[in-house]
Amino acid sequence: MEVSSITATTVTTASSPPSDRPAPGARELPPGTGATVTGRAPSKGPARHPWSPLTLLAMATALVFAGQLVIESRALVPEAPLGQVSLQFAADPVAADRIVSAWSREGVTHMAAAGVGFDYLLLLAYATTLVVAGIWLSRRSTSTRWHRAGRVVTVSGIAAAVVDAIENALLLAEIGGEFGLTPLVGALASTKFGLIGLGLVLLAGGAWATRPGTTEHPSDSPVTKEAA
Repeated sequence: MEVSSITATTVTTASSPPSDRPAPGARELPPGTGATVTGRAPSKGPARHPWSPLTLLAMATALVFAGQLVIESRALVPEAPLGQVSLQFAADPVAADRIVSAWSREGVTHMAAAGVGFDYLLLLAYATTLVVAGIWLSRRSTSTRWHRAGRVVTVSGIAAAVVDAIENALLLAEIGGEFGLTPLVGALASTKFGLIGLGLVLLAGGAWATRPGTTEHPSDSPVTKEAA
């Protein structure tokens, strides 16, 4: 008797139709859809950090540059209103000697030398930033034009750092009283600023051209050209 009761209960439970009630926490769609939507919000994945490596590098470079400006401010004299930049673009050995003599007279020669030495840290910072920025631009764009521009940004950062390092060595020699290569210092400084400016212009142009929402011409795509 008990076995029959259990069997009957089992059969009744198995054959009972499923409930039309939505599960707890779910909301029912309008009639006719035959479906319900749970109240859970869709997963958005792990939160991303708001600061990218490139942004952090740019901020670090700005901080190093600010530190150099503080050091340079101690070596500003009427003969060198721009500090070491004035020495970089001295027209001739006589003008360079006038600047170095003014630093010696004011007792700030050590600060001028410290500013040039600190520039080695700055060149490492801006070169790293431009290299990473160039890689970022190359990977960001499917356009052959901007892919190559990213490579140019990377090379310009490395080349500017090499030129800057040589220039700093010559500046330290001038502070020590050697003025035989003064014209070369000016040429190196112009080359350095030109390379940095080229990298920044290409980077700004590439970032604007490949911003979200823009479409690039299919003929510029490396993938399209390889398929052709």
